[in-house]
Order: sequence, then C-alpha cells, then structure tokens
Amino acid sequence: MTRVTRCLALLAAALTTAGLTVALASSPASAAAPKRAVLGHVGKLTRSGSTVHVSGWAVDAAHRRHRVRLRITVDGHTQRRLTTSVARPALARKYHATKRIGFHANVTVGYGTHTICVRTSKPKALLSCARITRPKPTLKPGRQVAALASKQVGKRYVEGAAGPRAFDCSGLVSWVYAKTLGRKLPHNAQAQANRFRRIPASRAVAGDLVFFHDGSGYVYHVGILAARRGWMYAAATPRDGVRYQSIWSSAVTYGTLLHR
Repeated sequence: MTRVTRCLALLAAALTTAGLTVALASSPASAAAPKRAVLGHVGKLTRSGSTVHVSGWAVDAAHRRHRVRLRITVDGHTQRRLTTSVARPALARKYHATKRIGFHANVTVGYGTHTICVRTSKPKALLSCARITRPKPTLKPGRQVAALASKQVGKRYVEGAAGPRAFDCSGLVSWVYAKTLGRKLPHNAQAQANRFRRIPASRAVAGDLVFFHDGSGYVYHVGILAARRGWMYAAATPRDGVRYQSIWSSAVTYGTLLHR
C-alpha cells in the first residue's frame, strides 16, 4: 500500500465513523486487465484403429465474426493445425458468431494411453484435454503358442531337456504350452498325441501339433505348427537344434487342444 493510499484509507475510516461512506478507486496498476475469452467445446473422442477423430467448436469472444485457429496435440506434441470451418448455425446464432465455428480432424496414435488436447492459437487458450487408449492386440491362443515357439529357434537340442536353454521335441511343446496357456503336458511325444484331439490337416492352425509316426503308427517326433501352412517349429536333432522347418514327412497326424 502506497503512502497516498494509506492516507486515503485513514480518511475513509474517519468519515465512516462520522456516518459518511467513501468509495476508494483502485489505482491503474492494481486493476486487473480484462482477459480475452474463448468459448468452445470438444466432443467425445472416437477411435478407429490408430486414427482418433476430434470434433467441436470454438468462438473468440472478442472477435466473434472471425474464425479461430486451433492446434491439436498428442502427448504434448502438435500433430494438427487447423481453422474452424464447419458450419454450426444454431450455435453461431446463440453466440452471435460467424456460422463456421465448428471443426473436425483426425490424429494418429500408437498403442498405449495418450493425452489429446485442443488449443486455440490466437488467442492462446486450452479448450479441452482427454485421454484415450489404443490397446495392444491380443493374439489368439494358437498364435501365442506359435509366437513363443518361434523365439526358441536356434536353441540347442538335448535329449530329455524341457527348456528354457535347451529342448528335445516334446520338451519344447510342453514348455511352450505351459508358458502360454498354463497347460501341463507329458514330456513324451506319444503321450502328447494321446492327450490331443485328432483333426484333419485342413483344420489345423498355428499352435496345433503335428505328430510324426513310424511304420507301426508309434509317434516318435512332434512339432508346433506355424502360421505358414506346411511349416512348423521343432527341436529337430542335436546338430540342428530348434528349427523353423517344413513338414518333411507325409506320415503325420494333427492334434489340437485349441479349437473344435
């Protein structure tokens, strides 16, 4: 408080005591400067894949006949700049503004949760921020099995091994099924064939098993079907280790726990 203001305050107090009322004017330095307001609204964000649609309207309260420049940010980074250009006549009449106060635009997002904000560029103001999530795609169970099997390619073949550093053929199957689906399988190719439901080759999909038979019908080898028809992941031999290879025999049957 300045010396002059202090004196005026004392004078006002004295006059008030005498039954008089005095209003003190604020000094120019203390008066709040009027703010330039922006009216507007951002609708609900809608997402389709990686594309997020943003729409709404904005009015510069000080220049209602002018269009408003906007920018849309994703996680703090400007991705789109635009100007209101969509006709919203009912709102325009309500706010005595130019007809084209609406806007719509698309931005792209990656997987995960993102913050999308709409701001006006001139005057600078924040209209709205919202969070939107693009979830990572969930693989079907069979694809999960095949995907984990593919990551074991190149590891060693050791008789009786069941991972994670080395495998034999049935050990690879039992380890992958346990890790992806929580299914406990016997560590033996014939026992696994007995556990799985037999299906024709035409219905086998990624993650199903292919069983190799000798002349008597005994199952001596097993592999995990890949997404590519006619190919599989298998712990092949001590020399080759775990391989991605074609189904090299016709003496095979197919089995599943994943589908009908």
